[in-house]
Amino acid sequence: MGTFEEIAVLDLKFRAVIVAAVMTFVGVSMPILVVFRSELGLVFGAIAAVVAGYLTAKRVS
Repeated sequence: MGTFEEIAVLDLKFRAVIVAAVMTFVGVSMPILVVFRSELGLVFGAIAAVVAGYLTAKRVS
């Protein structure tokens, strides 16, 4: 592969990791924020997003 193709593949992998982390953050934090009216939802969402991002990065590499 050429340099352009390698950059495109890395960009795609990076975007997949970011999308997985953001979707996990929203999916975990929003229900806790709405139902319990607690800012702990942001903490739990952030922790879940880091774990999901790590697992996604591990999977796509």
